[in-house]
Amino acid sequence: MSKLKELINRLEETNIGFGLWICLALCIIFIRDSLESIVAVNAFPLADSFHLFHVPVFYFSLLLSIILLLHFFTKTEIIKVSRACLIFFPIIILPVTIDFLISLAARREIEYGYIIENVGTNFIQFLNPFFKIAAVPLSVRLEIAIITILSFGYIHLKRNKISLSILGAFLIYSLCVLFGSIPGILTGALAGFLRLLIFLSRHIRLSLSGNLRGVVEEDIVVITQLLLTLLLAVIWFLRYDSKKWKALFDNFRLTRVFHYFLMAILGLTLYFYDVRNTDMFVLIKIAGMLAALFFAFQFSAVVNDIFDVESDRISNKDRPLVAGSLEKSEYLRIGAVYLAFSLLFAFWVSDTCFSITLIFIALYFIYSVPPFRLKRFYPLSSLIIGLEALLAFLLGQLSLETEAAEPSIYPSVLWLVFLAFLLSSNIKDLKDIEGDRQAHIPTLPVMLGEARARTIIAGLVFLSYLIVPLFFYLVFFSYTFMIISIGFGIANFIYIRKQEARERVIFLMYFAYAILLILFFNVLR
Repeated sequence: MSKLKELINRLEETNIGFGLWICLALCIIFIRDSLESIVAVNAFPLADSFHLFHVPVFYFSLLLSIILLLHFFTKTEIIKVSRACLIFFPIIILPVTIDFLISLAARREIEYGYIIENVGTNFIQFLNPFFKIAAVPLSVRLEIAIITILSFGYIHLKRNKISLSILGAFLIYSLCVLFGSIPGILTGALAGFLRLLIFLSRHIRLSLSGNLRGVVEEDIVVITQLLLTLLLAVIWFLRYDSKKWKALFDNFRLTRVFHYFLMAILGLTLYFYDVRNTDMFVLIKIAGMLAALFFAFQFSAVVNDIFDVESDRISNKDRPLVAGSLEKSEYLRIGAVYLAFSLLFAFWVSDTCFSITLIFIALYFIYSVPPFRLKRFYPLSSLIIGLEALLAFLLGQLSLETEAAEPSIYPSVLWLVFLAFLLSSNIKDLKDIEGDRQAHIPTLPVMLGEARARTIIAGLVFLSYLIVPLFFYLVFFSYTFMIISIGFGIANFIYIRKQEARERVIFLMYFAYAILLILFFNVLR
């Protein structure tokens, strides 16, 4: 037992960096996938979305969940558990190796897939070798049994408690089976939700469409797995270093994130104005689209911070690189994770979502990075901010587009979004005057002086509020909303001209206005 503990300790202390850990895990996953394809269809896997992205997402999410459970049950540092789990991760190659060797002796059809039906029964009978489960051969069930036993041994080795080890092993067994049953779980959850809606419609006044449905397709399964992976990754990083997690969270720029979310939601509102989508799983796609937008912005923020260190030392001293919360190399790795999440979510939502997300990232990149660094050139910098808001709007309006559901394009609305944020984009420069002056970035406050720039920026913001109802007349027009727009414009004009005006208050007024706009649109549609 002492020698076994010593071996485990050596494995946990193995010097494996983040990049190497990811590469090794991917290599193991692709070996497993290749052998699985050879056994199942007698050919190497094609370089398509399923084999390149779906399979790795599934195994990464499962691996992360096992690491976290073992971490909580053993009370061992999360980084050590991660190293140990990677050493044992090749166990996933075992079942396809067994099936491959058997197939050499006797040809037989083998299918690997998800558990689609009877999730509860299959969960109970999973380790029963005499109970047949469609698409789950005995070799895979043996694999999960071995993972369960290894988990029991690892927990017992660390804590020396039988009851705790049994509970931990059972939960890991449950995770493995439930991860392989995601389509069946989604189908069951939807059926239960629809039954609840029908029950409520009998007791309260509830308008319920009879066409509500839900089809569990590959994109829905992968987006669900990505959302689970995201949650697990957040918990992992929080357990790895809570101080660094706090530094990242504080740097999320939530006001700007909420701005882009509102633009996307406004686009979604216009989409549902034209399209009657009764697929309940569209909610999962919307969550994926918002996640893609969130991480696209976070990656852009990381890139911007890396090239703005000198000016941030004056204007934004709480940024991670300036405050010393994160090293540049570590911050770059986090940026790479942001980029991966953004593109993966966008890819599985739709081709249109992926294309718009790429353009969103590309524009921010040339906005921040030399030699272009367009933020140095006024009014090109404002032009980019207006285009980014427009892209977020189009992301909401067009990401769910299919051949059967194509929303109309309203040119007036596109011009509205672009012009409104082209005019109001200068607000961000009021808090960075000294930093921009030091970095020789010619913003309005730097060129004209703060007092004069405040008056001009306040006037531009007032104009941006005024053009909203004027441009929306092709979709709907309301004198009430015109009065509200003028009121918000005047309030912003008066507040921005104050020396002590705070950006957060300006954003809160804008958020309130945007929410009112969305509500008006739904009432008057």
